[in-house]
Amino acid sequence: MRKVLDFLGKFCELDEGTVNWLHNNAERIECKKNIKLLDEGQICEHVWFIEKGLLRAYEKLPKGKESCNWFMKENDIATAVSSFFTATPSRDVVETDEDCVLWRVSRKELFEGFLNHPRLTILTLLMVVRYYCQVYKWASFLRKGPQGQDEMFADLVQNDPQLLQRVTKKDMVSFMGITEPTYDKIKDKHWGRQSKK
Repeated sequence: MRKVLDFLGKFCELDEGTVNWLHNNAERIECKKNIKLLDEGQICEHVWFIEKGLLRAYEKLPKGKESCNWFMKENDIATAVSSFFTATPSRDVVETDEDCVLWRVSRKELFEGFLNHPRLTILTLLMVVRYYCQVYKWASFLRKGPQGQDEMFADLVQNDPQLLQRVTKKDMVSFMGITEPTYDKIKDKHWGRQSKK
């Protein structure tokens, strides 16, 4: 729980009531790789803080294909945002890409917590804004076509190189919406051939 509190405390100062609420309502779970935390069509009932590991969200496509939408790793908070906040069926599957240690809070408990803990509400708002900004940045890159894909990879090299080393080429290609040869060309440009998986 200390890692959770340290991370959340970077966004806003946590008062005693909010800290106690987190101790009482966050459940620690351990999951092996390839465990579905949420399947397509289910309503997302949890938000997860990632203490250890990597999560991936993807949409199922025809012929068994997938379209990756996001990856989250240590010190990230993950959920299927639309499903979680609107209580509607998810288009995403959320799955562990590595063995994980997670802290989860249910939708019901979080919404009840908002009524008694204003700092929890502020904290949740700040987290939503943080991830909205990240998604906006990725969408901006992807709208630009080939130039944006190159910029997206360069941004990942600069700001999150560890993610590039942990996510499979297949999933990164899906996330960026490009072919493997195009991905290899972009990767060679920014990392050189010695980094190729």
